Amino acid sequence: YAIQKVGNGNTICLLEGLHKHNADSNVVVDKNVTIVGFGDVTLKRANNFKVFIVKEWGSLTLKNIKFTVDIREYDDSIVYCTGGNVSVVNCSFTGITSPSVIFTTSGNKNDGLVFIEDSSFKDIVGAVSRGTARVYVKNSTFEQVSNYYRYQGMENYNAIFPITSSIEIYDSIFRQNAVGIVNLHPFSYSSSSLLGAT
Repeated sequence: YAIQKVGNGNTICLLEGLHKHNADSNVVVDKNVTIVGFGDVTLKRANNFKVFIVKEWGSLTLKNIKFTVDIREYDDSIVYCTGGNVSVVNCSFTGITSPSVIFTTSGNKNDGLVFIEDSSFKDIVGAVSRGTARVYVKNSTFEQVSNYYRYQGMENYNAIFPITSSIEIYDSIFRQNAVGIVNLHPFSYSSSSLLGAT
């Protein structure tokens, strides 16, 4: 409801607490909006819903929020982008099963952008970000990420970042993951002890 009322370029402040109702799901972002958590703020994805749907002309910045899910067997993405931009700053994502936490697909003119900074992803079954958007990662941690797909033909999507555009990763930690870091179509890259990954 607040997204509909807020002006372009404004900030929504979430007060401390657990936000987990269906009314907090499938929120369409079609403008430039920042959502900031004050105190200990957790958004729990309702079953069979996405939390945010970012349209091509939308830009969503999330700050200081913990994300998790109600029941892991429901595997919708937390953020679904159709050419829009998403920035995740100082957020945590824990205990999530989904083909991708952040899913991106091209809009009519834009492929989108995913920016992740000072954030953590732990106990994720599936990709962190998948799709067509350019991805920038800075000072973030990825732990205990495992494969979502367990059948032949979907191997290319079993990575932390299975993407079709470009990715830049700086000063980040990858540890105890059961999948590679990047699968950049058509080339595959995975974790390497030369880079300090384990």
